[in-house]
Amino acid sequence: MSKEKINIGDKVQAKKFSPFEHDFTGTIEKIYDHSVLVLISDYDSNDEAAVNEMNKRAILKKEDVTVISSKQNNSNSKQKEEK
Repeated sequence: MSKEKINIGDKVQAKKFSPFEHDFTGTIEKIYDHSVLVLISDYDSNDEAAVNEMNKRAILKKEDVTVISSKQNNSNSKQKEEK
């Protein structure tokens, strides 16, 4: 299981799975016990049909995603800039 803390709004890199041919990135929309709902944002053009078929969303095991940009870190940075 991923040891990273995952939060709603985090940008993540996700491993490919059927029907995808390539890895993709997206934003965490919902967190479940062992999985997350990801809104797919960046993907290979070869996977466009799969992305559209899945309404640009995928449920993934937490261990299959890597946080690449934390919403919490971005919020803290903005708060520091405002002070």
